[in-house]
Amino acid sequence: TLLTEYLTYDRNLHLASYPYSATTYRGDKTLKSHYGYYRDRLKEFSFFENVEVFSPKYQMYTDTLYYNTGIEKMWFLGPTTIINKENVLEGTHGYYLVEEDFVFLDQRPFMHNETQKIHSDSMLYDRNIGLAKAYDRVDMIDTSYQIVMRGNYMELWEHKDFSFATDSAYAIYYDNDDSLYIHGDTLFFHFDKEKEELEKLIARRNV
Repeated sequence: TLLTEYLTYDRNLHLASYPYSATTYRGDKTLKSHYGYYRDRLKEFSFFENVEVFSPKYQMYTDTLYYNTGIEKMWFLGPTTIINKENVLEGTHGYYLVEEDFVFLDQRPFMHNETQKIHSDSMLYDRNIGLAKAYDRVDMIDTSYQIVMRGNYMELWEHKDFSFATDSAYAIYYDNDDSLYIHGDTLFFHFDKEKEELEKLIARRNV
């Protein structure tokens, strides 16, 4: 369902367009934009300027969004912010698989919450299993566990309280008195959420 004040529809091109703001409802999602198009043969929306997406799972704010309702996939171009219960994700290019609750971000994205900040060249996040994968020039700071992790590949498992970094990996574990620097080919981190502390650190090869 698309609601707007002014709409044109080209029957030959199967193209609907609106030059002014519109609100689109699909299932539990509400999508708003300044102007846009709908190609009914492709089942694809194009949203432009001040694009907002609201659902019970997340909110998304971006400049440009393409949404194919046939395969339930969204592509975003330009500065984009995705907010869910666990994290805030920011990037300028990527896609979101609606049914799978899966996000891919490219061009130096940023994921953060109250205690954690992660930068990398690209990143994917599977919210269903609580897995974030970060690729190339990865920097992660966790203030609750007082640790800094760096490497060119990193996995963070939210539900398993486990992370690892590899490819030029190193970590800085700090407290009020001192900082411990550890380098290795691969670093494994096991966390204790209840105590909010690093429970175990394992370093393998060239430590």
